[in-house]
Amino acid sequence: MENNIEQNKPMVEDTNILLIGYLLCLAMIFTGFVTVFLAGILAFIQKKETQSTWMASHWENIWHSFVWFVIWSLTITIAGFVLTVISLGLLFFVPFIAGLILLGWFYYRMIRGVMIMNRRESYA
Repeated sequence: MENNIEQNKPMVEDTNILLIGYLLCLAMIFTGFVTVFLAGILAFIQKKETQSTWMASHWENIWHSFVWFVIWSLTITIAGFVLTVISLGLLFFVPFIAGLILLGWFYYRMIRGVMIMNRRESYA
């Protein structure tokens, strides 16, 4: 009987895995896209496991940030290449500035997420 009670216990709020997810995203500046992809995979798995907790919104934040970061990175890369070729290299700085803005947006969401996570609150 005691075994059934322990199986029905609510999930312990382990923020270590969530912190690892955020740190993998923040480590992108040193490792490139590798750690962001790992964080995206981790977020995809963990958001289903933490559905009814405050941590679910943080995993959604990591997942959505990852997806939009990949989409906009590809868009900036392709558009930047075309723009640079058409302008014969004169507008090479436009995709660079767009990339910096995207990187700033991504880091803002991750740092804000860590700060909210430390207060044990939902991201939204």
